[in-house]
Amino acid sequence: MADIFEIVTKFIQSPPGQLAAGAALGGIVWKFFEQVETVLNESAKLKITLWLLGITCLSLRRPELSSAGCIGLQKQIFESNIFAQCARCAH
Repeated sequence: MADIFEIVTKFIQSPPGQLAAGAALGGIVWKFFEQVETVLNESAKLKITLWLLGITCLSLRRPELSSAGCIGLQKQIFESNIFAQCARCAH
């Protein structure tokens, strides 16, 4: 039994073993977030995107805007120069 652990440990510590372990871990993370994405609706995805970008959604400041109003902002956000602006602010 101890021999099996030593073999696995040596394999994981070798460069090909690290590559294999990294690929396996990456695949697990990819599948996890793929499953999470299937559960979320478009409104939730947009809210997460805005949160990650550090943008306050207008519906939080203007209650008359519904989730549909926030989703309507999606086109404006991704077609605007917001990513370049965020990159400039980060520096």
